[in-house]
Amino acid sequence: MKDEIKTQVYEKEFNKLTKIFSKVDENQQKLAEGLIKEASELKSDLYILNQIKNETGYIRVHPSNHSIQKKTEVGLMILKLQSSYANIIKVLNSILNKNAIETDDDFDEFMSNK
Repeated sequence: MKDEIKTQVYEKEFNKLTKIFSKVDENQQKLAEGLIKEASELKSDLYILNQIKNETGYIRVHPSNHSIQKKTEVGLMILKLQSSYANIIKVLNSILNKNAIETDDDFDEFMSNK
């Protein structure tokens, strides 16, 4: 069951990112391909870990002394994977921004009419 859900989350993220990059240059698509796969894998892992976190929480609290708390491994792993996912998305976004063609805005029009 978890494998099926993980596969669905992976495919949804992969298709979303692939669609976003479908209009960029072929070389940039090739450059982004591995990052898209990695981002999709991280997204699916995060989904599963978040399901576990919903059951266990981020921290464990000692039953008789609530001031004694310990972070759960799943909570720590989620933070690491979220950071990795965010970095990959940031790199993918920079690839997209390099592909964007800047159009003239009102200021550019004003300057060209002088």
